[in-house]
Amino acid sequence: MSTARTIAWNTIVQFVARIVGSVAQALIVIILARSFVENLGPVEGIREMGRYTTIFAFTILFGTFSEFGFFPTLVKEFSQKESQTKEILAKVIPLRLLVAFLVAIIGIALAFLLNFEPVVTIGIVLLALSTLWNAISNTIVSYFQSRLLMIYPATAEVLGRIAGFAAVSVAALSGAPLLTIVILSLLGFLVTFIANLYFLRKHEPLGWVVDIQYWRELARHAVPVGLIAVLALVYFKVDTIMLAALRDQFDVGIYGIPYKMIDVLVAFPSLFMGNVFPVLARALSDPERSQQVFRKALDFLSATGLPIAVGIFALAVPIVHLVGGETYLSASAVSVGGTPITAVTALRFLIWAVLFSFFGNLLSAVIILKNLQSRYVWIALAAVVFNIVANFLVIPRYSYFGTSITTITTEAIVAAAGWYLVFQATHFRPDWSVTWKALVAALVMGLVIWPFQQLPFGTALLLGIPTGALVYAGILYLLGGASPDMVKTLLKREA
Repeated sequence: MSTARTIAWNTIVQFVARIVGSVAQALIVIILARSFVENLGPVEGIREMGRYTTIFAFTILFGTFSEFGFFPTLVKEFSQKESQTKEILAKVIPLRLLVAFLVAIIGIALAFLLNFEPVVTIGIVLLALSTLWNAISNTIVSYFQSRLLMIYPATAEVLGRIAGFAAVSVAALSGAPLLTIVILSLLGFLVTFIANLYFLRKHEPLGWVVDIQYWRELARHAVPVGLIAVLALVYFKVDTIMLAALRDQFDVGIYGIPYKMIDVLVAFPSLFMGNVFPVLARALSDPERSQQVFRKALDFLSATGLPIAVGIFALAVPIVHLVGGETYLSASAVSVGGTPITAVTALRFLIWAVLFSFFGNLLSAVIILKNLQSRYVWIALAAVVFNIVANFLVIPRYSYFGTSITTITTEAIVAAAGWYLVFQATHFRPDWSVTWKALVAALVMGLVIWPFQQLPFGTALLLGIPTGALVYAGILYLLGGASPDMVKTLLKREA
């Protein structure tokens, strides 16, 4: 199979797997939000959703610490040392387990120090177990990513998502307590790990080698990348943990609806860049080719990110109604100028942070490939300090409304500083023409579908989504912003 077809096939299977996973995750949020309210009442149901959100936000944050830059570093390692795959796997697996174990212990200790409610702390302890097998699973995925064999981890992800969805849904609909739901959610992670392990053993034998010198060399490359990834997730995720510590779980529950939706959406740009990353890496020796891939990736991210952001902003009311029911349309823990701030308002703010993440994924890829991590880490560190300080100031008074504003501001600052660094240190120069055309088309689309939010939520979404897609595609085509060349260039056989 040609390189172009291989990349296209990998993109398709990952996209399908991510769609299945995102649908399963979204359905779990819908089922949990509604079942908690139905079984426990509006106030306590929203608090229970807050506890669920806190448990997973905390665990995801520390799961990223255990990754610490290993994934992109290993993709690069496997790509450049194809004949040494067996040796690399044998050396990396014990290292990943050791790091994951240490991070899990630190995370559990911190959960006790933060004095969460007992049920939240126990949930974090239970979910921390998944850090160990997720570390090995992600190592396996990095191997398949480098070989452009993503059909295997995509299949594993689908199996895990289906298993987790089935288990959690049955538990939630039957009125099971929160800790039972947390325990059953581990099933999905475990199924994914077992499937990935099975597929890997069909391609490579597994070994176990403790090589301190190799660990140090790998860490030298991974730590700067890991610092960036950790710091980026801290200023994107720490708001939920701070909200739980400084306010009530009721506040976290309201914030949890848009927060979980954002979690689903930010996965798509990383999926796209995961497939472009090896192509861009191999094209670095050809400045013209790498510039071309960079610009087309920017065009694609603009053309997809802008309509998603504007569309969700316009249809935020029926979207929140679909996910949480009527309770979440009016539930509020804070007001600004006498106007109650609901999950709808928070979603309309947070969606712009997702848009920044579309461009941020391209930025991260260039930073890694151009070895700019040591310079960019200071930008990320400054962003973390700003975000934490700002949240300490705004959360006590403005709750999740304050965290939404802080998140957007932080993402904007990081994007501006990061892009300036990339443009100063590389030969890459963007062509913003498609971005501006996509923005115009998205704004027109938003104006057209804005009135749809007055309709019953089912009708609004069934009519608004296809109408918005048609309007956006039509306007973008008329403006000359859509072209098959946008994707063909990314999939072209590298020079």
